[in-house]
Amino acid sequence: MISRACVLATCGCCLLLSGCGDDVSLVPGKPRQTPGWYQFGLDDSWATELELAYPYLYACTTEDGLFRTPMTGEDPNWEYLGFQGEWCHDAHVLDNGAILVGLSPGLQRSQDGGSSWVRSDSGMVGGPHNVTCFASCGDEILAGTFGRGLYRSKDQGLSWTKLASAPCEGLYYQQIRFHPLDCDRIWLRGGTNRCDLIPLVSLDGGNEWESIRLLVHPNLHWSYSIGLDPFDIDVVYVGCDGLVLKSIDGGSSWATVLHPPGGLTFAAIEADNLTRGHFFFAGGDSLCETHDGGATVESLGSAKGRDIFDLVYDAPNSILYVATRAGVFKYVL
Repeated sequence: MISRACVLATCGCCLLLSGCGDDVSLVPGKPRQTPGWYQFGLDDSWATELELAYPYLYACTTEDGLFRTPMTGEDPNWEYLGFQGEWCHDAHVLDNGAILVGLSPGLQRSQDGGSSWVRSDSGMVGGPHNVTCFASCGDEILAGTFGRGLYRSKDQGLSWTKLASAPCEGLYYQQIRFHPLDCDRIWLRGGTNRCDLIPLVSLDGGNEWESIRLLVHPNLHWSYSIGLDPFDIDVVYVGCDGLVLKSIDGGSSWATVLHPPGGLTFAAIEADNLTRGHFFFAGGDSLCETHDGGATVESLGSAKGRDIFDLVYDAPNSILYVATRAGVFKYVL
């Protein structure tokens, strides 16, 4: 297990540095607003996805359902919102307060803060779908499914229309990202048994898709996370097996910004929407940070064997929330 990795990278090369300091221990009990790791509840649950929608943090789990906690205090106070025994793939809170939840199988919607839920998959052909991911931009919402297509809603998730097929038929959609600077530019990630886990991009709002080939290493095919630069429409990061890649031309060419030893799978990338060049990369149980767009990358320590699956950053308060196999943690910067 690689617990720390600090990397100095330029466009053409990657230099591994050692001796970056000791791991920051996970501290149980009441959080303190000093830099470091803190437990943040749901300790017995496998948290897969997080959604930050002020004043709440939402957490999806594999079997225990959907939870949320207010962010007004130091201690978490997780409230159970339903779906015990179901795999909660993703939760998405809309501007009007409605909550969408993707389940195995089904799509549920709440208009009263999670007190009640109704099935909301009108237009999704063929019965309940395994809805795996959401994203929204303006009045448009996209929902990805497990091998049954990509759907669009323009009425707050009440009804859905299937979009044109992506280049790989039967794609299992795992991540959708609208670019913050242009709702027509959409990145997504997925794969099938016959198709590598690949990033795709659309420049016309999802009507046509282009497969992005990561031509950096000859044996590199799979991608596990996508990060978009909120200040530059052409800057994209992709987390892969063993490395993080960066493109400054919208995906036409790629350079390595992080390549630690040990073959870490970089499953999550998170941008700071308030500060240019500030990103977080999670691989295995390790967390890294860059303040300069990947020119230098430093370690924030290890989650002590708890694989990281998702990150969300509360930029105004400088707190990073982390979804792991052992609940939710936070890292105070």
